[in-house]
Amino acid sequence: MKRFAFLKVLSLLLLIALSFSQTTSVKLSEFLGKNVLDLKGMDARGKLSFPVNPLWNVEKIKFYIYYKASPVLKSERSEITLLLNGKVITSRQIKDEGLITVEIENPKLFDFNTLTFKASQHYCINCCENENSPELWTQIDLKKSYIQFQYTKKPFPENLAFLKDIYLSERLLSPVEIDILTDKGSNRLLTAGAIFSGYLGAKIKYRRIYVNYTENLRAKDTVVIGTQDFVSRVIGERVSGNIYVTQNPKDKSKFLLVFTGRDEKEILNAVRAFILTPSSYLSEKFVYVSDVVLPEIKAYSSPVLLAPGEEITLRKIAGGDVVVRGYAGRFDFSFFIPPDLMLNPKEKLRLKLFYNHGLLVREGSTINLYINGKFVYSIPVDPYDKSDLKVREVLIPTSVLNKGFNVLTVESALVPNKEDFCAAANFESLKVIIYGNSLISLPDLVHWTKMPNLVYFISTGFPFTTYPDMKDAAVLVESTDGETLSSMFTLLAFIGTKIQFPPLRLSVYVDRLPNDVAQSKDVIVFWNRNSLIKKQILNSLDSVVLVKGKLFEEDQKEFSVNLRKRDYVFTMAMRESPFKPKRTILVLNSKSPGTLHKFVKMLYDPVVLSKIKGDTVFYDEKTDTILSSSSGQVYYIGHMPVYKKVYYEIGYNLKYLVGLLLISLLVLAFATKKLLDYRAKKRHQQEEKEGKEEEKK
Repeated sequence: MKRFAFLKVLSLLLLIALSFSQTTSVKLSEFLGKNVLDLKGMDARGKLSFPVNPLWNVEKIKFYIYYKASPVLKSERSEITLLLNGKVITSRQIKDEGLITVEIENPKLFDFNTLTFKASQHYCINCCENENSPELWTQIDLKKSYIQFQYTKKPFPENLAFLKDIYLSERLLSPVEIDILTDKGSNRLLTAGAIFSGYLGAKIKYRRIYVNYTENLRAKDTVVIGTQDFVSRVIGERVSGNIYVTQNPKDKSKFLLVFTGRDEKEILNAVRAFILTPSSYLSEKFVYVSDVVLPEIKAYSSPVLLAPGEEITLRKIAGGDVVVRGYAGRFDFSFFIPPDLMLNPKEKLRLKLFYNHGLLVREGSTINLYINGKFVYSIPVDPYDKSDLKVREVLIPTSVLNKGFNVLTVESALVPNKEDFCAAANFESLKVIIYGNSLISLPDLVHWTKMPNLVYFISTGFPFTTYPDMKDAAVLVESTDGETLSSMFTLLAFIGTKIQFPPLRLSVYVDRLPNDVAQSKDVIVFWNRNSLIKKQILNSLDSVVLVKGKLFEEDQKEFSVNLRKRDYVFTMAMRESPFKPKRTILVLNSKSPGTLHKFVKMLYDPVVLSKIKGDTVFYDEKTDTILSSSSGQVYYIGHMPVYKKVYYEIGYNLKYLVGLLLISLLVLAFATKKLLDYRAKKRHQQEEKEGKEEEKK
């Protein structure tokens, strides 16, 4: 009776806690992935989309918008308007800089909501203006601006379909934190945790996802992976089925997801079944799993990857048709290509655009295209072309692409057609629509690249994600402390956000790596004490480290230095595998687990990613500094046809080119000498013949 009374009191306290309002603030930069939103021209617009957590009853929402404007704007005629889901929520005069605050009680919000910025900008009061003057600008500081939600939480519905289809989605706000409880000494159970972590990154997308290993149940969204006995010890009861969801007893608004079974193979299958099964089959609180057959995944088949010889539609990238407004309005299409492609100017990226535009524009208006910020093409706009659909095919040298992450920018450079300078412009006509069936395609390029390169890893997880299910990759964990396991789970979630595919065939090993795995896979090592791996991976024998580089960027002369050091300190390093040539090993130093965990979480920050180059990274937690370097050790991966390899070696190696020229000169000299000798011999024979004929006469 006492225990029953205690549980009633605990439940009552939890319900009371749910009824109290809470606040959460999110920076606007989280939604657009950049720190500044530019509003240019006399009539400028920009927008962003933000979600609402499906378990929130939002009582109040506040917007804090920081901006800075051109000093020539006249505040008497310049204003900025904010619209929420198409409805005006405030309008303010534009000053040199300022803060706009808006508070809305009981707002009507949807799953995804649109915040629109509309700026009307003028630089004079009683005069004619150039509506496209570069002086007409306002910048929204997305890094400082934020949204504050005040809400109460709903209890978590005990339904697997709700968990998978609605909750684990982009409706969650960054950072998303999820706990994993499992037996840290089991290879298979840690594999299950790693696979589920990668799935979280692939499913939720575009969010900072921190997956933490913990040994005790906390008031967080939690995944428990283990046998029935393990689960019973953790949550205090036995559960039905192999996959089971309930409310977290520490916080009723959080889920508790259980993967269990009679043995570790059955538990691993339960995790894979949850990932593969459509939500329509998961409408209950629990399900049983009998068997799982994994799909065969081809190399380079990630849904966000543009593979050689294939094409991807802009609808798949942007989610539908895109409208670009105004003069200098822009839209970015982000796409990925395999980092191991050999790019050259002779091979062309094909861009086929289906589009339309407003007619009341001046001759000379254009639609400009950029790849990674570099101008590549300008489509002239014909104001007399009244066709409903326009098509333009553009060929772009693949050499302008980055290996991995790329951005195609479409810029509207439409100028309004006016009878005279002081006539009013029709800004509503300054629109370009890019239809979603527009496509990008790559030629059949060769997979061949120089390694190691950490930029490839942080952009697409390469080379461990050549197969998106990571069947050619393995993880070795030499220390199973909580911080190191949290680093591993979070790193897999980070990789999942990049390739948007779960690592269904990944394998995790504790302490030792089987020889057959080391010989056949690319390996991620959370290193702690194995000095043999350390010496081989870091190219340091007897404490001597080889350093190579260039003195100045414009100076092509290389230098090399042998440093004798007591120890080689690093946070992350990539090298050719000591177990198998042309395989890769990535080592993360977990001798300071807390520092490593912090570093892995920082990988979600674009500023941090921009500092990672070369093949070795050192993170100094005391000064919060990231240093990148290259060891000078080079190897190549991929397959190049013999004739292309010869062409490549000659074209990119000065020694080979000079050698070929010398050999060519020698061959030419030898052939010339032989030809001259032959002609001299023939002439001599002819002269002898003529001399004998004269003697006979």
